[in-house]
Amino acid sequence: GGIDVAKLLTREATIEGHSPLRLPDYAEEICASGLPGLRGIRPAALGLQLDSYLARIVDRDLPEEGVLVRRPQALMTWLTAYAAATSTTASYTAILGEATTGETDKPSRAATQTYRDLLTRIWVLDPVPGWTTSLTPLARLKIGPKHQLLDPALAARLLDITPAKLLSGAPGSGEILGQLFESLVTQSVRVYASLCDAAVHHLRDKGGEHEIDLIVEGPDRRVVA
Repeated sequence: GGIDVAKLLTREATIEGHSPLRLPDYAEEICASGLPGLRGIRPAALGLQLDSYLARIVDRDLPEEGVLVRRPQALMTWLTAYAAATSTTASYTAILGEATTGETDKPSRAATQTYRDLLTRIWVLDPVPGWTTSLTPLARLKIGPKHQLLDPALAARLLDITPAKLLSGAPGSGEILGQLFESLVTQSVRVYASLCDAAVHHLRDKGGEHEIDLIVEGPDRRVVA
């Protein structure tokens, strides 16, 4: 509290403060969901609600967009692979490969492209676009998006992740904790950026050696990295 994104963009902010939150609090918040109506309910009930939300995407939301999902499990498997790529710039080819490991009857790239476009249209996928100093739109298209679902709790649920697993110290737990923490931060920053008509991007060079997780760009092209 007390750090104003709008003031950061105009260089008027004083950056100071203290947060009482610790790592276990953030692990809980990652899995708690920010979806309306889900705050504060018991973990078991929350899990059922998130499962229902995910099932509804396949059973109702996509059909309402005119798409019949012929292989619901294949779509959910792809969505789980996408969740595993949260806060990364993994190629969609790599995501498809992870989703179809060991399968001979893989969905076509065209089919997964269709699902990807529709899931983005209905705000299930909410990728962070790349940023460049150039005003040329084509230049921005050269920077791949950073993958995000609309809520880090959905990614955690797809991956069967709980706060205890995030904090377990088991192999890979630190990596996924970092990815989902960045997703939580991204969700929060986007809310505050929208209040001052700012956009949120990321920056990563071609070699992957230099990266800025989030760049908030105001209407006058001032930025906070």
